[in-house]
Amino acid sequence: MEEKKKLLLIINPVAGKAEVRQHLVPVLEIFESAGYIVTVFVTGKSGDATNIIIKYGKEYDLIVCSGGDGTISEVTTGIIKAGIYVPVGFMPAGSTNDFAAYHDLPNDMEKAARQIVLGDQRPVDVISYNNEHFSINASDFGIFTWISYSTSQRQKNMLGGLAYVLEGVKDFRKLRSQYVKVTANNMVFEGEILFGLICNATRVVGTLTKKGKIIQGDDGIMEIGLVEKPKNAIEFQSIIKSVQSGELTHKNIHFFKAKKIVLETTEPLDWSMDGEHYVSPLRCEIESLRHRITLIC
Repeated sequence: MEEKKKLLLIINPVAGKAEVRQHLVPVLEIFESAGYIVTVFVTGKSGDATNIIIKYGKEYDLIVCSGGDGTISEVTTGIIKAGIYVPVGFMPAGSTNDFAAYHDLPNDMEKAARQIVLGDQRPVDVISYNNEHFSINASDFGIFTWISYSTSQRQKNMLGGLAYVLEGVKDFRKLRSQYVKVTANNMVFEGEILFGLICNATRVVGTLTKKGKIIQGDDGIMEIGLVEKPKNAIEFQSIIKSVQSGELTHKNIHFFKAKKIVLETTEPLDWSMDGEHYVSPLRCEIESLRHRITLIC
C-alpha cells in the first residue's frame, strides 16, 4: 500500500469575502482523494502563517494556503526562514489577488484545489529586504501606499481594487515626498520621491509597468519604478497620465531593473509589502532570490 503524502493547509478565514468557509469540505475531499493526509491551520492574526510554517513546515510534502496576497507572502516568509523547499499551492481568496492573477490561478477555490493536485510546478522569485522580510509580488512606498494596509476589509470586499483609488482621492492632502538614495547597477540615484515600486509581477494596483513589456517573475531580476516629486499640480497631472497610458515617458518617472539595490533614507520608510504594512530601516539591502519558491499552477 502506497504511503500517503502529507499536506499542510493554512487558511485565512477573513480574507476577501470569507468564501473559504463554504468550500472547505469539497476542497478537503479533493486533496484527500489525491492521496494526501491534510492538516488544517486557521490563522487568527498577522504572522500566524509564517510561524506555522517555521514550526511545522518541514513535516509536510506540500503546503497550500488560502487567503490574499498577504497570506501567500507570509507563507513564503515562513518557507525561507525555515530553510525548506516544499512546493506551494495557492487558493486565492483575497479582495484583489494580484499574485494569483499574474500566475493565472483560478479564483474558484475548488478549481484551484484540483489544479494544485494536477498542475505543473513553476519557479518563482522572491524579493528579500535585509534578509528579514520577503515579498513574493510587489512592494511600494510613498503616495497611496498607506491605503492598501489601512483600507478596511469591508471596503475591500465591496469595492475590490477600486477601494484603494477612492480612498486615495478622499485623502489627497496626505500626499508627500521623501528623500531616497538608491544604489543599483553601479549607479546612484537620489532625490525627493513621491512613489516607489519594487515588483516581480505586472498586475499591481497603481503599478508602474511599461506598455507591451512583460515583467518576468522568475528571471532573478527586480523591476524598480521611482516617481520624482513634481514642481506643481499641472506636472503631477501629466505624471498621472503617463502612468495611466503605460508609456512611462515622463521625465519624473524612472524605471529600471536590478538584481540587487541598496536603498537609503533619512527616516524609516513605510511600505505596502504584498498589501501588508512594513517599515524599512534607514538602510535596506533589497535583493531578488531567484527561483526560491516552487508554485504549483
